[in-house]
Amino acid sequence: MTHDATDLDKRLAAVGRRITLRRALQESADFIPAVVLTGFALGIADHLIRFSVPGRWAELLIFLFVISFALVRMAVRIIRQPRSRKAAAEHIESLDPRFGGRLLSYVCFRGSTRGTAGQASPALIAAMCRRIEEQTRDLDAARLVPLRRLRFRFLAAAATVLAALTIILVEREAAQTWFIRISHPQVAVTWPARTRIGGLQPAYRVRRGDRLRVTGHISGRIPAAARLELWSPASENHATRRTTESMSVSPDGSFSASIGPLIQSAAMRLHAGDAHTPIVPIEVTFPPGLS
Repeated sequence: MTHDATDLDKRLAAVGRRITLRRALQESADFIPAVVLTGFALGIADHLIRFSVPGRWAELLIFLFVISFALVRMAVRIIRQPRSRKAAAEHIESLDPRFGGRLLSYVCFRGSTRGTAGQASPALIAAMCRRIEEQTRDLDAARLVPLRRLRFRFLAAAATVLAALTIILVEREAAQTWFIRISHPQVAVTWPARTRIGGLQPAYRVRRGDRLRVTGHISGRIPAAARLELWSPASENHATRRTTESMSVSPDGSFSASIGPLIQSAAMRLHAGDAHTPIVPIEVTFPPGLS
């Protein structure tokens, strides 16, 4: 037998929708930190290890797997959430023992077939239903299914997103590099150096027999020392000879080095932290009377 929807039926339906909404919000609040933290873990690993192209493909597949798994898990839990009036009645009965199972009986009688309803007097069933309807006039879906309990989950998700946005804004170049590296594993993109070297000239000229003074500055992550490589041809077979010199860096990042005396043209390169300069040529000139 069928029945027209009563106010209690509508309230039970509202409770059911509220339960589904809470489940959806709960799963969403858990989904966001999982994806963000996975991305940060992969980005930090890539930054420290400097993945090769196969490693970057593996990184992309892991990230896509985590996102897909979290989405499927969220969707399945929301879809499997019971939406029937019986599920809503069971939820209310678990919170309010005063009904003593009568709310579940109401739902069963309201949705019963004629054979099931025939086990009791129709007048008795109608009286019981009216009594339950009177007892449940104050049922409030918002009170029975509060969403305030999710506030800590959403605060954690919001804090995760805020921290991620802050790091992205502060390390915008690194964030952009990681996005390109993970979205296009075949593209040759390297991480930006944390140490930056400046102040050097693209080329130097010095008179034969003089010393060359090289000055510059280091920014970003400033190391305590830097390393200067010098290439110069040997006098006999013209093979390249390399020498290395260590020099200290001041706390503000400035440095200076004295090279020579230089007899022949050479080339140099400076290493500091995880950065290095291109090879800089040094041209040795002769005094006017010796050219």
